[in-house]
Amino acid sequence: MIPSLQNMVEFATKAYIYNSMWIKINQGYLQGGQALDAIKDVISSYADASERFDEALKKFRGAATFSTENFRDILSMMIGG
Repeated sequence: MIPSLQNMVEFATKAYIYNSMWIKINQGYLQGGQALDAIKDVISSYADASERFDEALKKFRGAATFSTENFRDILSMMIGG
């Protein structure tokens, strides 16, 4: 379950960076003529982070649902024990 959570945190951070910085970098280029190609390339690689976060969230939910404690609770509700 921890690797799934780790992936979720990584993808959420990358999505936040992409969403908050992409427009600012483009505005800096248009207003000041600053070429930030190296940073722009790194941030553009984060474009699919939101989709990857959604995939990691599905995996995390599945892992959390079938943790030992939750699985025991589900079985006891099904069996009535």
